[in-house]
Amino acid sequence: MKTVGQIIKEKREAKGWSQNQLAKKIGVTHVTIGHWEKTQRFPNAISLMDLADVFECTIDELCGRDPTKITVKESKYEKYKQYFT
Repeated sequence: MKTVGQIIKEKREAKGWSQNQLAKKIGVTHVTIGHWEKTQRFPNAISLMDLADVFECTIDELCGRDPTKITVKESKYEKYKQYFT
């Protein structure tokens, strides 16, 4: 499984952008982009949303999750409600 940093780098390079260009688009520094790509730091929720917007993808994709394999697990309430009714 790829890291978030690897995915960010791949998507940035696919767009033909430098770290500095991406940084300006989402309002961070090129140093921050470098830290993310080297997996030294992780983007916060706002940055993940900004990245998803500029890369035209989902946050799940940025995090390496395959949207076709995501399932909703039964809640604990649903699992045990028979014992409470």
